[in-house]
Amino acid sequence: MEHPIVLKKEEISQTLNLDKIFNADLSERTDLKARIAQEAIDIILNRTKSSKDIHGSRFDSYDEDYKESFDFKVAGKSNKVNMELSGGMMADLGVINIEGNEIKIGFRDETEKLKAFNHNTGDTVPKREFFGLNDKEVRKIKSKFKNEVKSIQNTVVRNNQNTLGELLGVTPQEQNLLNRTIASIFGGLFGDN
Repeated sequence: MEHPIVLKKEEISQTLNLDKIFNADLSERTDLKARIAQEAIDIILNRTKSSKDIHGSRFDSYDEDYKESFDFKVAGKSNKVNMELSGGMMADLGVINIEGNEIKIGFRDETEKLKAFNHNTGDTVPKREFFGLNDKEVRKIKSKFKNEVKSIQNTVVRNNQNTLGELLGVTPQEQNLLNRTIASIFGGLFGDN
């Protein structure tokens, strides 16, 4: 997987490399990175609420002992498996770090990390792999933000084209030809022939 998931008792996280997703340097785009991180979290939360694991499979049903437990009854749980008893574990899922061209999401609280570890690995409870994004979900994020990223890239290219024209001392007509040539080259790199 391009974006490795760490499943350890002391760390439950996934690092998304934006260069690998978008082929772009977004290290200076804090607001965009925060929105991408939130989208990643929302995808995990929504998938989990719909009783599906990271592979798109339905969670196994709750066992009868758990359904008869005091905690289950007090929490007012239904038979729908959604990884929420008190809501604390899923509420703890968030951004761990945004640095450079990477976003790290995961669990921050030590108790919630242990719960997430147990559920994802089946250590002490039935295994339900809910944490992380699969490749299809990463492509969904790429699709959602690709136009915004492309706009940022085009702005950078235009600024560089104008700077190059100024350095070369070309006429406005030559600048236009230079801009079209560079746009053609970069368009091919970004799949926009």
